[in-house]
Amino acid sequence: MGTALPADRNNPVAPGDRRAALAEVLRSGALAGKVRTATGGTGGPAGWPVPGLPGLLPRGLQHGQVVTVTGSAEVLLRLAGGVSGAGGWCALVGQPALARAGRAAAAAGVALERWLLVPEPGTRWADAAAALVGAVDLVVIAPAGPVPAALAGRLAARARQHGTVLAVYGALWPGPDVVVEAGGCRWSGIRHGRGQLRSRRLDVTAAIRGGRPRHITLGADTSDPAAEARGGLRLVTS
Repeated sequence: MGTALPADRNNPVAPGDRRAALAEVLRSGALAGKVRTATGGTGGPAGWPVPGLPGLLPRGLQHGQVVTVTGSAEVLLRLAGGVSGAGGWCALVGQPALARAGRAAAAAGVALERWLLVPEPGTRWADAAAALVGAVDLVVIAPAGPVPAALAGRLAARARQHGTVLAVYGALWPGPDVVVEAGGCRWSGIRHGRGQLRSRRLDVTAAIRGGRPRHITLGADTSDPAAEARGGLRLVTS
């Protein structure tokens, strides 16, 4: 870790504070021995477009938002790809299988050198998330069940205070700012029990507080050997 973080007037955390906070996170008792980076690295500026989900979030990810994602880890990785692709730091708390999917994350545009992983935080996932908020730009959490309203409120308030995006994967969360749902996955290419899978379509909907829901369809051509490199085929889905 050595690259300085550029200042940004939209980000309330100064570059020096961000580096100090990140160093403190790595030493914290909640994360002791549990944090690793995918390849090593530092951070970058804020301001988060989501090119991997074209048209779904016209204003991108806003500082301090809480976003829930259900139905597809691919969609989650594309959100992280937008943040890290623009120079931001991301962290994943929980989901050990997804934490191991480095190729899938890279295919979605995630810069692995800015992808912090806490795959098995145990019962202290909330402590880990709270420690990372303010130290990185996007924190992804995957609680095992519904999150109590009081705890959700505290984490959301901390995210707003520090300008960190909080993405909740596969769990009920009270009052999110954005709800992203994926479903209706359709494969083609096999007929009468024979053939080769040639394409996949995935429907994604985003409901933004105060706005109309937006819908897009993601597609991939499995017959194209370059599909994986473009982030459209072999990403982790659930």
